[in-house]
Amino acid sequence: MDLAVQAYTFAVMIVTGALLGILFDCYRVAGSMLRVRGRVTLVLDLIYWVVATCIVLASLVLCNWLELRLYVFLGLAGGAVGYYRWLSRYVMALLLRLAVWGGRLLAWTYRAVWFVVIKPFGLVMRLLLLPLVKVRQPAAHVWRKVKQWEIRQKKPPL
Repeated sequence: MDLAVQAYTFAVMIVTGALLGILFDCYRVAGSMLRVRGRVTLVLDLIYWVVATCIVLASLVLCNWLELRLYVFLGLAGGAVGYYRWLSRYVMALLLRLAVWGGRLLAWTYRAVWFVVIKPFGLVMRLLLLPLVKVRQPAAHVWRKVKQWEIRQKKPPL
């Protein structure tokens, strides 16, 4: 394998290691915001590692046809360590800010949908069903009387 391909693979593995660090920080922020504990954490850890494995395998297939060399592992580790050393705190702060803003946006959207769609729909449905509600009790009374009359009219079997 020629030196240019090895340098390209090494650079791709550094970027992949940093990408895995960003993905792990996203996982940490989501886990802390959603407060997952116990067995859910185990399942989410498994999902993270499956996704991370798929990302590494895709990177290796695209850049050097899955040839595993020492520089591949050094590039992954170097990218992850460099990311955690120099960028992780800034990305975590950004992700936390985005999560808070996203939560606020989600809450605002929920309230907007509630007051613009759900409440008016409920009001319209109540207005449309009001005549049925007013008729329901007398109709139920008549229905009970009819059932009692049917029971009295049944003849015993022979």
